[in-house]
Amino acid sequence: MGIDSFVKVLAPPASPVDTEGNWREIESGMHIQFPDDFKSLITKFGTGGFADFFWIFNPFATGYDYEREIRSIISAYDTAKSNDPREMPFHGNKNGYGLFPFGRSDNGDTFYWNLEDRRPSSIVIYNGRHTMHESFELDTTDFIRGLVSGGLSSKIIPFDLSPAFSPG
Repeated sequence: MGIDSFVKVLAPPASPVDTEGNWREIESGMHIQFPDDFKSLITKFGTGGFADFFWIFNPFATGYDYEREIRSIISAYDTAKSNDPREMPFHGNKNGYGLFPFGRSDNGDTFYWNLEDRRPSSIVIYNGRHTMHESFELDTTDFIRGLVSGGLSSKIIPFDLSPAFSPG
């Protein structure tokens, strides 16, 4: 869908925060090529919460160490996978392949891109309380639009989300 169609469904804030930074530097350090719609989402919306329920990790957000947070989530996934590989069928992120976290719900559900050659091939949600997961063949903005509009059927994310964004 892309960001232009996305903002027709959910208007960006008048004064977004944390919208600029060095994409090449963060991509090189994290072994990922962020999707263009994700970059546009950060540029238009900045840091904040969607539907008063989930947050997209912003590499340029002030007040937290993005790379440390992402590496910690990947490490936790790898630990869980080593304990029960049947329930964790995806690879943890290694040099641009496997799961790379890009958001989290207030319930602790984690949103991942499944990377192939540093580029997202699909989106995976892992339930924060157990190993239940779902996969979606969507780009980032289609995924978020589906969540906030109720158009995405998920067993993990509730259906009563509102199309809203709160900066900060």
